[in-house]
Amino acid sequence: MDDSSVDNDTLKIAFNNPLYSDRMLRIEIVEGLQHDDKSSVSPHEKTSKKCKQESDLQVRVEIRHINSLILSQKSKFFHKLFSSGMRESDPQSKIVVRIDSSEEEPFFQLLHHMHGMKSSSERIKSQASLMRLLFQADKFEVPSCISHCVQLLLGLQMTVDSAISVLEMPLCVRMRPDIKPLIDKAEEILAHNFADVARQMDKLENIDMVLLESMLSRDDLRVSSEHEVFDMVLELARSRFPKEELREVLTSLVGRIVRLPYMTCAKLREVLVREDLDRDVVENVVLEALFFKDEPLYRKRALIAHHEESIDRRLVRRAYYMERPIKFVEFERPNAQCIVYLDLTREECVKLSPGDCIRSESFHLLEQKFYISVENTNSKKLSHYFEVYLSLMDGLVSKIKMKVDIAVRRLPCGEFLTMKKNIFHVNTNTLNCCLFRSKDIFDVSCMRYVAGDGPYFINGMLHLRADLTIID
Repeated sequence: MDDSSVDNDTLKIAFNNPLYSDRMLRIEIVEGLQHDDKSSVSPHEKTSKKCKQESDLQVRVEIRHINSLILSQKSKFFHKLFSSGMRESDPQSKIVVRIDSSEEEPFFQLLHHMHGMKSSSERIKSQASLMRLLFQADKFEVPSCISHCVQLLLGLQMTVDSAISVLEMPLCVRMRPDIKPLIDKAEEILAHNFADVARQMDKLENIDMVLLESMLSRDDLRVSSEHEVFDMVLELARSRFPKEELREVLTSLVGRIVRLPYMTCAKLREVLVREDLDRDVVENVVLEALFFKDEPLYRKRALIAHHEESIDRRLVRRAYYMERPIKFVEFERPNAQCIVYLDLTREECVKLSPGDCIRSESFHLLEQKFYISVENTNSKKLSHYFEVYLSLMDGLVSKIKMKVDIAVRRLPCGEFLTMKKNIFHVNTNTLNCCLFRSKDIFDVSCMRYVAGDGPYFINGMLHLRADLTIID
């Protein structure tokens, strides 16, 4: 069906014009009509369906003259209707379309659009009106009107509420390829406004669970770690589903949303023994996560590449965790020692605003729990400098004497060179206490160390190493 085969001027003249019409369209507008599909019937079906409970419905009727050729070219629905034997029927017979009263305005706008009268839809300025027209265009399968509505909607400023309404459209509408640009824009709006979703849980109470699942499944979700995603899924499921459904629903959500390979082994152990999750299912996904963790790097890359091409994102690392992953090596002799490697991209360092920090995953040395953080700090002459901190995460178990060595890989040798080191006593019992601060680790401003010709980024990556040793 080619829309261009009939001239637009001819279409406009033909609208509701008996001279250019071969059918009558009877539009039955019903108050409070409940329907699951297109509320349209042919003349042969009309009698039996109309007689049912007709007295209970308040029906208002509008008659329009239509041309079956025009509607067949514009609408796949009408094309199928006319192709099913109606073309040979009595030309004076009426086609009956029954719609809810709330659909009246967008349905007539759709008729105008199919007859080339676009000025009516172009005057629509509100997103709600355009969305109603879009639903009608999908319902009666008018591709040109769907594309027209999408273009107009993309031209409007999209708020959080309007983005939510777009993403809460029926699944059959959202899955259309021509709707995808609108879906992408709505997802970007929500991703931007709910980037730090864990701190905005109160704003998510009235959002549909399907939409929440879509948000929590995004690669660019901003969370401290995958542990936080797991905890959010637990909280949302408990607040929305009855106890008898919770086990099945929660198990399904964890399997689809949470990227278990990027959780620590300790947290995976917690997941495995939870009573509100299906043990058989959880054992399989946790085992998959543990096997993935143990794979050599080349195999991990191959598995990730395979999953990046599919809807299943379980093995794909999210683009931004506020707690960055580390590589960790531990020694027991001659002294308790651990070496921690933290890699940051140039983009992450450039985006690090003054006062912001990037924190590593936590790690243990003996019984103490630590983490490393990097910060863009205001310092000398109002310039911004890169600083590295070592902090105690939990309360002190015992007093210790520690040696810390902070090193960075740099060009041209590509080896780690010590930038700062110190020996100190730890005798505080304060949570999240900063133990060691390497002020201005590069001795240059942030702008200079992230420069493209600088020696600190190798293939776009900054490689930090922290060597911690307990001294007897």
